[in-house]
Amino acid sequence: MKKMIATLAALAILGVLAPTIYADTFLIDDFSMPIVGQTITVTGTGSQTSTINSLTGVVGNTRTMNINVTSSAYGYSSTLKTSPLAGGTLELGNEGGQNGVGTITWDAGGAGLGGIDITNGGLLPYFQAKMLSSDQTDIFRVDITDSSGHTAYWTSNLGTGPNAINQLLSSFTNPNAADFTSVDKIMVTLSSLNLAQDTVMDTVEVTNTPVPEPATMTLLALGGFSVFMARRRRKV
Repeated sequence: MKKMIATLAALAILGVLAPTIYADTFLIDDFSMPIVGQTITVTGTGSQTSTINSLTGVVGNTRTMNINVTSSAYGYSSTLKTSPLAGGTLELGNEGGQNGVGTITWDAGGAGLGGIDITNGGLLPYFQAKMLSSDQTDIFRVDITDSSGHTAYWTSNLGTGPNAINQLLSSFTNPNAADFTSVDKIMVTLSSLNLAQDTVMDTVEVTNTPVPEPATMTLLALGGFSVFMARRRRKV
């Protein structure tokens, strides 16, 4: 119980006391809604999808999550879930021998976002996502599709531990074809080359600030380490 309290306290510090300070942002999702969370689980291999509507603070007011497990050595479970704790987190958890891939899609439940401008007239050039912790090398990918069906994407292998992703939209693959001022769909995919991946992340947004504030990065590491240790203990 004491270990759980310590973990929650660290996450509370991260979410409440150390927001990243931006002059302007376009929030995609901070995973704080719904207040009961959103969870999908696959035991063994298979795929599960969950869509929740009427979410305030989420682009398109709808979030669709999918977890797809193609490898299961022991028939254990893989879970993709959100939690309202510490302002909201997203966690991809794979038990021993599992290789689950998590996908989060924002497209108003398939209806499309209606050609929204995620750059606020070109003032917001950076895509950002905060990775609080990971015990494996993550493969992070974001796809942004405009209202004409053109897609620009960015992908990278991220090391273990906390990572702050700040990527210029202009550095995406195929950025000239996709119109970031008329976006219809945003999709983030979390995967790993290794089994039993555990990853925790929070806010996904577009911003005009290239680097998080130093205090935020310090507490990002603190909160990420606590979540990582909690996951490690559950695996033992």
